[in-house]
Formats: sequence, C-alpha cells, structure tokens
Amino acid sequence: MAMIRKKKEGPWVAAATICEKLLQERDNVLSIIRMVDVFNVPKPPTPDAILHLPLTGIVAFRSGGVKGTRAVRVYGVSPIRKRKKILDVKVEFLGGNSGSNIRLDIIFAVKSEGQHWLDVYVDKLLVTRVPVMIVFQEPQLAEPAKEIDLKQ
Repeated sequence: MAMIRKKKEGPWVAAATICEKLLQERDNVLSIIRMVDVFNVPKPPTPDAILHLPLTGIVAFRSGGVKGTRAVRVYGVSPIRKRKKILDVKVEFLGGNSGSNIRLDIIFAVKSEGQHWLDVYVDKLLVTRVPVMIVFQEPQLAEPAKEIDLKQ
C-alpha cells in the first residue's frame, strides 16, 4: 500500500519511460531513443502461455531535500492488478539537484493483453507509474506464392 507524502522533500522523478535504446555517452549524459508504451506482440498459442518481453527503460531521479540511501522498487502490474516485484535496489541520494539514474533491463512476463504498468516506489511511496500497453496481434498467414511464366 502506498504511503501519502506529508512533507514534500523528494526525491523527484525527472524521467521514467520504456524505450528502444538507452545510450550513455562518455560524459555520462543519457540519450533515450524511441520511447515506447504500446507493444504489438504475437498472440500466444494458448490462453495460459506466458510471453517474455525484453524491455529497456530508465527511471531518473533528482534528490531534492533527500540525503541518504533509499530503497527503489519497481513492480509489474497486470490489467487485473496482479503485482510482481521486478527490481529492488538501494539508491544513494546526495541532496539538491544531484541525480540518480536507474537503467531498466528487464524481462516483462505477460499473460494477457491490455494496460499493464511499472509502478516505481521509493521506500514505501509510489512516485510514478510507467504505462505498458500490450496488444495481441493475430498471426499473419503467408500469401500463396504466385506462379511466374518464364517462357516469355
């Protein structure tokens, strides 16, 4: 259960998204390439099959008035509100405008289509939600090969 923040001190979410690529340059600046929140995936062969989708993303924080170590947890939430912990890390916040970036390289297990979420908590406080819309696509049937008349 998420706590209600009584005192606004941070840490603050600067960015939280799923993307195709996350580049870290030599100067430690991150580049987010092709932000994505809708995933068209092949429909599983059976209703109880689980799809494993590799996802890359980022959760970037600014410390604000927070100094010290905090637990950052990410949970996957299904359309029927089933929750599973995906990530649990300790993050050191230095206060002020200093930042901490958490790179997400995860395997997202999916049983159903619809609106999924990545819920991000700092300690017990829900700080943001990242949408992950899953759309099942019917398999495409290959068209029969066309005959070519080579006698011309």
